[in-house]
Amino acid sequence: MIANIAHSHKVIVKAAKLIQNDERFKDDPSISKLKCTRTWIKGFLKRNAFCRRKATATIKNMPLLEEICAIMTDIQKTIETRSY
Repeated sequence: MIANIAHSHKVIVKAAKLIQNDERFKDDPSISKLKCTRTWIKGFLKRNAFCRRKATATIKNMPLLEEICAIMTDIQKTIETRSY
């Protein structure tokens, strides 16, 4: 099941900045050097199979919280193993 979620570049940059300030990643050079440019954001969206869509008022069936957590855990493992 795929959830349609609207995102913005501003939200992605804010999340990346939060990660940069997180104590767990302070010593990680790949995180500390991150510039959050439009090119990086486009690459991030492509790597994670996100696509740009407009938000709509259509009611959608959202996945269970457990499914979302599992997907996010997989993404985190990918980030850690591939040193993004």
